[in-house]
Amino acid sequence: MAAIDTLNTQAPILISGRRQNAYSYDELIDCAKGGLFGPGNAQLPLPPMLMFDRITNIQDRGGKYDRGTMIAELDINPAQWFFLCHFEGDPVMPGCLGLDAMWQL
Repeated sequence: MAAIDTLNTQAPILISGRRQNAYSYDELIDCAKGGLFGPGNAQLPLPPMLMFDRITNIQDRGGKYDRGTMIAELDINPAQWFFLCHFEGDPVMPGCLGLDAMWQL
């Protein structure tokens, strides 16, 4: 239970003294290059391994256990790299990439 109690006391992420609840594609790329949160902090992967195009909503409260919610979106395009190889003639986004998107959040 100590870990859960710790979650309740953590401060929200602040950028330049303000809390941000959405990120554009350009901001995600800046994060991947190490510019968004500064040196030594977490970075997202660069495309093609970046698994979303934007984060549209971040809330520190809400969800089933009131631990917060995040919503990210990926624009689906039939030319995306994973459709070309999974599966030939029956393109499907691999489930592991959906998991990767959640880990990236």
